[in-house]
Amino acid sequence: MRVKLEITEATLNTSGCVWCLMDGEWWKNLEIDLVIKTKNLYNKTMRHKSDQHAMLINIISFLGQLSMATINLGLIFFMKTVFKLDPQSIGLFAAISALSYLAGILVLKKLVSAYPPPRTILLSAIGMLFSGSAILIVKTSWSAFLLYALYGLFMSFYWPPIMGWLSRNKEKKELGKSVSNFNLSWTWGLIAGPYIAGLLSGKSAAYAIEAAGVIMLIVVIILAAVSRKPSILAVSSNHDHKKAIKEQDTSTYLRYACWVGLISGYFVFGITMNIFPLYAQDVLHMPESTIGLLLLIRGLVTALIFMLMGKSHIWHFRFSSIMVFQGLLAASLIIGLIAESLILLIVFFIIFGVSFSGIYTISIFHGAAGSNDREHRMAVHEIMLTIGIVSGSFLGGVLYQRMSYSSVMIFCLIVTAAAAAAQFSVYLGKRASIKKLKL
Repeated sequence: MRVKLEITEATLNTSGCVWCLMDGEWWKNLEIDLVIKTKNLYNKTMRHKSDQHAMLINIISFLGQLSMATINLGLIFFMKTVFKLDPQSIGLFAAISALSYLAGILVLKKLVSAYPPPRTILLSAIGMLFSGSAILIVKTSWSAFLLYALYGLFMSFYWPPIMGWLSRNKEKKELGKSVSNFNLSWTWGLIAGPYIAGLLSGKSAAYAIEAAGVIMLIVVIILAAVSRKPSILAVSSNHDHKKAIKEQDTSTYLRYACWVGLISGYFVFGITMNIFPLYAQDVLHMPESTIGLLLLIRGLVTALIFMLMGKSHIWHFRFSSIMVFQGLLAASLIIGLIAESLILLIVFFIIFGVSFSGIYTISIFHGAAGSNDREHRMAVHEIMLTIGIVSGSFLGGVLYQRMSYSSVMIFCLIVTAAAAAAQFSVYLGKRASIKKLKL
């Protein structure tokens, strides 16, 4: 006897479970049919939860980056005004936070992986709120250095968990779309942050830091408000999620070339965010609002390219796309070497914005694609960019103080060219290894 049982969404929601006894026997096949017929409903429910998580991730990425970008530029003006630091010391100050961020990723990786992302992100936001705001009340520069180092340490378990969480169970086009939405979210924060910092710092050195604290407080309130929701409580730690994955790791070797490019891209980024504002003030005599406007233009261009790359997949798994963006980085530096007028500086920031967004996107995409341990890969991504921004901020500050801004740009060109050569070497070496394995 064949039994046909159709379970609708309404039936499943109201009855909870279904039992069937016919001719004195339990029909085991009925249970199998029930799983098959409700599979689409399960997938629909999981997609709904994933969309909710994605919305939360994008909101806290925007607000978190808005706060960080505001305080980072605000502190440059604050340390120069209040503590009278020279360019080399300001470069070191900017680097100290990034170094502690790097140390946190390396040292706390296993500990962070043992807890669900929503919990670690909330703790991180609370830590950044208090350590960043406390800089306003200290009386010595070394205390500010210590607090900013603590700020970087708390930041180390903000971004890697977010990036690992957003890429879970996603591949190819779906992964590309998720990465694009995330990139747009934090980029809008990076766009608005420096502009807000420039405007507020022109009125008072402390205003930008206070604004950053208020924004981070909003992040804390949002995360605390959703922390007890069932869908958030159901999010597993990276350690547990990795154990539950059954698929084979299909990572691409292109990630190595992407990571090399990421170091060079963030080397230049560290200089544009931390050294260029000093050069623009001291040599070009630009007001803080104009400096913020130039950084805003770079951010807008970056957001546009993120959006376009999210809609396209022609750049997926292509080494040529890696080299195109590396070439654009070199082109922007050539313009930056001669740029003194506002028009040329705008051109520099436009081209740099295109190259920066491309370098970042291809790194995060090829790092996550096919991996069974996304949080680890995102940690590597963050380590590479931190190496770039630390070395760029510190070495850029030293070169600028002892030589000139032109020397800084020339050194950036050397770093970019060396990175391109390393990318070719890594790509050819990895491709040769893969071919040998296939023979």
